[in-house]
Amino acid sequence: MTLIPMLAQLPDPKSAESIGWVLIVIVAIIAGINQAMRLFRSFKESPPPHQTYATKEQHRELELKLDAELGRERSARKRIHEEIAALQANVAAIKVATDSQATDTAELKERVAEINSRIDTMPQRIVSLLRETQQLHQAK
Repeated sequence: MTLIPMLAQLPDPKSAESIGWVLIVIVAIIAGINQAMRLFRSFKESPPPHQTYATKEQHRELELKLDAELGRERSARKRIHEEIAALQANVAAIKVATDSQATDTAELKERVAEINSRIDTMPQRIVSLLRETQQLHQAK
């Protein structure tokens, strides 16, 4: 029965004061949940130290395994870098060969053009030689 007079004293739900109270209640609930979860975590069992921490022997074994793995990785990287260097050398050689072939091709084109021009003048020379030969025969 004391609840009804309390409800009568509450501010209007649309007022800023009631919104402020709602926000305070929400923050208080969240803080309470956070504290309860923290309390439950403190009661939770933690694993025994042998499951959490490594002994010196285990640490040495893991260190040796890691060193071996890193050594394999280094050798693989070195091999890959050597292969890349070899491929780059091959590409450079191919480029030189291609440039040489391009130069040879340009020279061949010039020679073909020269031979074509010589062939184009051949019929005229043949005709002139035939006329000269004919004149020589007539002159005899």
